[in-house]
Amino acid sequence: MGFDDVSSGPDSSKIMESDGDKKVYAAAPPPFEKDIVGEMSEAERHIYDHGIKKFSRLGWKRLTVVLIVEAIALGSLSIPSTFAALGMVAGVISCVGLGLVAIYTSYIVGQVKLAYPEVANYADAGRLMWGRFGYELINLMLALQLIFLTGSHCLTGTIAFQNITESGICSVIFGVVSAIILLLLAIPPSFTEVAILGYVDFASIVFAIGITIIGTGVQATNAPGGLAAVDWSAWPKPGLTFTEAFIAISNIIFAYSFAMCQFSFMDEMHTPSDFPKSIWTLGITEIIIYTVTGATIYAFVGQDVQSPALLSAGSTLSRVAFGVALPVIFISGSINTVVFGRLVHGRIFANSPIRFINTKMGWITWLGVIAAATIIAFIIAEVIPFFSDLLSISSALFISGFSFYFPSLMWFLLIRKGSWTEPQNLILAIINAFIGLIGLIILVAGTYSSIDDIGVCGTGAYYCAAPSCLFQYGPACDANQTPAGINTTSVPRPKLGSTPYGVSIRDCSIPGKVALTFDDGPYIYTSALLDILKSKGVKATFFLVGNNGGKGQINDPKTGYPALIQRMYSEGHQIGSHTWSHADLSTLNRQQRYDQVVKNEIALTDILGFFPTYLRPPYESCNADCLNDLRDLGYHVANYDIDTLDWQGDYGHSQGIFSSGLKAASAGHGFISLAHDIHDKTVHTFASYMIDTLHAAGFTTALYGECMNDPPENWYRNSITGQPYNGSLSHNSSSASTAKSVSASSNSTTTNTIHTLSTSTSSPTPSAVDGGEGAFGSRTGNATSGGASGTNSTNVTNSTIAKSQSASGGATKLSTTAGKLGELGLTWGLLSWMFLTWA
Repeated sequence: MGFDDVSSGPDSSKIMESDGDKKVYAAAPPPFEKDIVGEMSEAERHIYDHGIKKFSRLGWKRLTVVLIVEAIALGSLSIPSTFAALGMVAGVISCVGLGLVAIYTSYIVGQVKLAYPEVANYADAGRLMWGRFGYELINLMLALQLIFLTGSHCLTGTIAFQNITESGICSVIFGVVSAIILLLLAIPPSFTEVAILGYVDFASIVFAIGITIIGTGVQATNAPGGLAAVDWSAWPKPGLTFTEAFIAISNIIFAYSFAMCQFSFMDEMHTPSDFPKSIWTLGITEIIIYTVTGATIYAFVGQDVQSPALLSAGSTLSRVAFGVALPVIFISGSINTVVFGRLVHGRIFANSPIRFINTKMGWITWLGVIAAATIIAFIIAEVIPFFSDLLSISSALFISGFSFYFPSLMWFLLIRKGSWTEPQNLILAIINAFIGLIGLIILVAGTYSSIDDIGVCGTGAYYCAAPSCLFQYGPACDANQTPAGINTTSVPRPKLGSTPYGVSIRDCSIPGKVALTFDDGPYIYTSALLDILKSKGVKATFFLVGNNGGKGQINDPKTGYPALIQRMYSEGHQIGSHTWSHADLSTLNRQQRYDQVVKNEIALTDILGFFPTYLRPPYESCNADCLNDLRDLGYHVANYDIDTLDWQGDYGHSQGIFSSGLKAASAGHGFISLAHDIHDKTVHTFASYMIDTLHAAGFTTALYGECMNDPPENWYRNSITGQPYNGSLSHNSSSASTAKSVSASSNSTTTNTIHTLSTSTSSPTPSAVDGGEGAFGSRTGNATSGGASGTNSTNVTNSTIAKSQSASGGATKLSTTAGKLGELGLTWGLLSWMFLTWA
């Protein structure tokens, strides 16, 4: 049986009730009571009676449990990052305020269920408001959101297994395992049965949160400066954009989205009038968990808190927390499959005993529906490269309705008694109108922010901020922008000195020396690090990224980075390259690899008048083709032998790594250490620890080039002749020329297409090597995932650059937006067609 009117009651065009300006359409009546009971055999009557009992056993306590399963999952550990964006005050207000709104809208949903007992799911409420159209619209919205949520939990399970095992096993294998677990947990069709697993689910998330809070608290206490040194703030972080702010608020909104499945759950209650006990218990529980989790972990970790926050607990504890969180990942994911299955199975077999899933055919069809749902969710999550963004957009589009403006409309259309202007209705009318307005704001601003965050507009902090930017998202992305300045492609590349080129270097050749190196900068903390180094009389080596993490191009004077880099050089520190946008060089084709190197040369030349001969590959990943290309480009491949893992946030562990490395030193051995100046604690606490510890152990510091016994003039290359450079900053780095570079950036008069220097055509082989990296170097969503085939080269012409760098994107922003929205529209269309055709 397909999607027809029989499954949802009488013809939706017939108005069931008319009360002035309020019209209510007929919802689905209990089908067996109307048409079938009188025609049943005794065997069929037994099946019917057993089925009714089976799906009428849910009390208010178990309703609370299944609502918790639906609402509270690993996403609660993303709340601390929301606090990091909004600040402590706005974070607490948002958690409490939005929680109270969610309780009220859930109360409206429950009142609709009491007034119209025949409403079995959210789609039936849509029929009450807008007839057949409303039913089909909300049915599609609900089905798609449930499928996407199942897919999201499948991906989360994959990430959890990867973190727990630290294995090189293909992620698809873990994805298949996750999908199988989700399917098995979705087999029980009754929410009363699901509630039994809910107790395990709730214990799982509480223990995971507890481990994270304790772990981060211990780390903060043991770190230099203790809790007082944590950089949390009562107010929003400096430079917070509208998109960042709304994405942060959206995380809280989506965490309270339990009304979406409430109709489905309440349809199994034996005493539906008890529902207020459930929603108040759930709502207060959520408010406490979200507020305490967000505020406490943010206070312990500060601005560097990761999402989910358990990643901030350090390598070992995060693995433990992920292990403890496995039940909540899969149980909370499987309930979405059950709700989807009941939605589809109940519609297809609305007038058949099969719907009760207590016969052989009932179980066969039920297993078929949930298996199909799980497979579709797995495929969508694995195949669509921007699935996480698709989920964000669908949440903004749909949850804004399920949790806000649909309940608001239900009050006006379904449960209001009399005119809304009557005294007893006026206050509630104002409240519900306000909630509806909030929902519409979330719909518009949330959708805009979600799209902006995926890189359509070229400013998002996830996909369009390298290294997460996918090359195919177009020239507005960081990785595809080209800096203003003189193209260095044609600069000669003689091999200077005796230090090898195109060979991975790891050791300091001078006994008793430690080369302190910092990757991923410059950033907002780099100036403070220079102050610390100056106060201690220490020099360090900085491997700079040209356009990473949404920080802006390093030669853009508006960022303040040009002056910072000039200071770095003037104070005697060594400068190296860490590529243009922190791409994994092993996964790029040759043209993309050259672009990553040469674009950073252009930016550094624009600032300094010369560029370095030392380059550190991001992730320490550089396969044979990569090494050959770097040799041709005239670079020493500058790796390290002490990875402090400071990017993990466990500074006690990082201190242990550093001190153990020094203790293991032999008489003839020096060290090269890796840290990142993009982390507040690395700069303000860990850097001083490293300096004091190495001095106490009898070591002294050296620059990277000094460790190689390489003369300083060989550390840099003249941007015209390619010969050694060891002089003062050139005229290119003056403030006048810096101002020129801004003009050049706008007019794109000095930037040319970057061409390949080598004639070799061998293709790179992807590498699994993964060195320690900072927050701007996360392997998740790597920039290169769309570029390995060579079809999306980062070559950019003058006109394209002009478009991508003018008026925050200009025409390119519009064309990129249109293209991306076209992809999303096509995806929505295909998914809708698949769902309707299959059902």
